[in-house]
Amino acid sequence: MKMKIICVVTLIMWLFFGFLIRTDCSVSPVMVEFFWRDPCTHCPSWQEEYERYLQRNQTLNNIEASYKEKVRIIRIECSSEEGQIKWGQYKDKYNNDITEFWYSIVINYEVVIKGRQKIEDLEYFLTEIIDKFLALPQSNSPEIQLTLAPEDTIAYVEDLFKINVFLENVGDFTRPFNLTIYCGDYVVNKTCIYDLKPKTERKITIYLDTRNIPEGSYLISAYINFGSEETVRGIGGVIEIKSAEQIRDLATLLFLHFPLVFLRVFLHV
Repeated sequence: MKMKIICVVTLIMWLFFGFLIRTDCSVSPVMVEFFWRDPCTHCPSWQEEYERYLQRNQTLNNIEASYKEKVRIIRIECSSEEGQIKWGQYKDKYNNDITEFWYSIVINYEVVIKGRQKIEDLEYFLTEIIDKFLALPQSNSPEIQLTLAPEDTIAYVEDLFKINVFLENVGDFTRPFNLTIYCGDYVVNKTCIYDLKPKTERKITIYLDTRNIPEGSYLISAYINFGSEETVRGIGGVIEIKSAEQIRDLATLLFLHFPLVFLRVFLHV
């Protein structure tokens, strides 16, 4: 009798711990790439670059310690062979500006922070993105590929901001899905796609109306939902929404000073 009890208990423990192991192994880690370089000590901005490196590297150290095997941090030196290969892969997302590549952070192949972008609470910002990726079902459908391409990293209040959405059906059949675009927690656009045929691509252009969005930094993201738990997520990076008064002030300044500049040039001729 005791032998049977031991066998049953052993079987239950084996099944329980086996389930935990399978569950843990089934979670794909979120991949975070950090592109760094040694600051040019002869350049005027080298101290700012060095502080940017220290802040972002320490933030990633904290995230690595907190998430352990759930997040994979990859630090890539920009001038290395791997860095050059990555630059070739991602340069379109940086508008071919390599200075935006330096010290940038990419999560699951999507650029979330460019080189010179400033985020007040960087660790909180990154962990929010990581948590959203970890919360996605592991059976994500690979049939629809999603890429977001905002036209710039700066938008202005009371303006329309252009966002390009690229969709590709890499599957073997047509499948309807809902597409939702976000600016932070604000819903920019919702639409249903019925007719994206297999092996075809489509570009959709939407416009973010910034009139009801406060100034600040926001993550541009999108979800594709197939009416079930299957979800595909895309990230288009961070944009900063600024007050339009800054543009008006600059225009006023130019308007007031241009006649004086013109007069001085005329008198010297």
